[in-house]
Amino acid sequence: KYLSFFHGARCRIFNAGQYRRQYKDMARQSADFYDPENEDATRLRDECAQMCLEDIGKFLLEEDKPYFSNSKTVMPGLERKHSSTRISGTDDTDRAVDSGRVAIFDATNTTRKRRQMIKDFFAHLEDTHTGPSGRPSFGSRPFGSLVKLVWIESVITDEKQIVANILSGKVSNDDYSGEDTQAVLKDFSDRCRHYEKVYEPLGSPLTAKLKDSMQAFLGPKHHVHEEVVEGEQDDSWVRTVNGGKKLVMNNIHGFLPGRIVQFLANLHLQPHTVYMSRHGQSEYNKIGRIGGDSDITKDGQEYAKALGKYTFEVIQGNSEGLGKPVKCRLWTSSLRRTVQTARYIPRPVLHDKDGSTWKQMDGRRMHGLDEIFAGICDGMTYQEISERYPDEFVLRKENKLSYRYPRGESYLDVISRLDPLVQEIESYREPLLIVGHQGVLRLIYAYLVGRPREEAPSLSIPLNTVIKLDLLTEGVRETRTELLTVDQHDGQRDPATTSSNVFSPTFESIPYPGDLADPRNPPSH
Repeated sequence: KYLSFFHGARCRIFNAGQYRRQYKDMARQSADFYDPENEDATRLRDECAQMCLEDIGKFLLEEDKPYFSNSKTVMPGLERKHSSTRISGTDDTDRAVDSGRVAIFDATNTTRKRRQMIKDFFAHLEDTHTGPSGRPSFGSRPFGSLVKLVWIESVITDEKQIVANILSGKVSNDDYSGEDTQAVLKDFSDRCRHYEKVYEPLGSPLTAKLKDSMQAFLGPKHHVHEEVVEGEQDDSWVRTVNGGKKLVMNNIHGFLPGRIVQFLANLHLQPHTVYMSRHGQSEYNKIGRIGGDSDITKDGQEYAKALGKYTFEVIQGNSEGLGKPVKCRLWTSSLRRTVQTARYIPRPVLHDKDGSTWKQMDGRRMHGLDEIFAGICDGMTYQEISERYPDEFVLRKENKLSYRYPRGESYLDVISRLDPLVQEIESYREPLLIVGHQGVLRLIYAYLVGRPREEAPSLSIPLNTVIKLDLLTEGVRETRTELLTVDQHDGQRDPATTSSNVFSPTFESIPYPGDLADPRNPPSH
């Protein structure tokens, strides 16, 4: 999702488990299926892995075309029903028009034998198709030499975290759908024990501390293999320990691998919540002008007061009966209309038992959250733009994502400046409220819920509404709360669209005030 949205990379996930369920009709396999001493099962799992690799090869070799994947797992069978033939007459250099192509092989590649099989596959992967000149697209050079392998190993020795991961990510898995929770916990734990029997760490030796921790976790019956194997110590790999508490990398270089490592460094496994709100109605909103740095109107002030009340009671958890206040964060842009909208948000200092303090909603004003700069059109109405710059008006209508205002910005430009901010959002554990602008919030919202960036310019981010996104292991739960029912013109001529979100199990619109659940313990669905 991150690489596709922020760097235009074409990404797909190839999950070995889905291939097993689809092609081998082997859903709901017990833990015994993963016993390394079960030779028949081992052979079948290797066959599924091989099928995965073949489809990855087709994906890497297929002709470039307009495409976007929001990183959902590719459905098994889709790749196998079509050949990898190319469109004749295309230029060989077209392959380099995007930021790269990323295939994620989602499987338990815990043995050196399995990893060597994968390396051998790509080493011998050849592009046998020809370009318009009749020559092989990459000459006699094997295509596999252009494929960069990066291994990502996740090591978890914290028993509580393992249980939490199983409960959040496996209970609803296709292998366990409808099963009793305790039965799922036992079976998947047994499956992990089978993996541990043959687990061989990546590349270089483990640190003594990590080795001891893993050995204590595995118990005396299993030995942690740690010797260095020729060929693996030079591989590119990343090891995350206990959900990002520690990150070790080896031989990482190149743009996309570097971005992957930086993203992993900010990632964690804890559910967290992001609240988003546009600023209250501004003077420019009221008269239909775009951009600028105007103040908020009287109605905008009313929304600011309502947002302050909502923040205190719901986000900070100060409603009666909700218990201890929740530590929270606040971001605004550097423009007056967002700062003024956040002025009524309470910012008390919380005192912990250890003597440390936390200032609630200690707001950060960030230029990176400023609205798209409209350049020479800043401060104009859409009617004025259509009359004075008709060509620009038409160009913007044709492609709002890539259109750049003369001497101004495009949505793609804003995506670039949002990249580091989104990584910071991913790193937070505390609830975060962002008071921002329609264009910028469209992009943040689209990324978090997994929508293609091409759709972002038409997404609905209405005034007077708080959008709550619970970022969970299994997806995103979205709730929209309208704080003020005043009908306000927001200066947006283009009709906004609201469409379903495949990553959100639920979508709710609720009035405020009302029957509000504890924001720290959202109801399960």
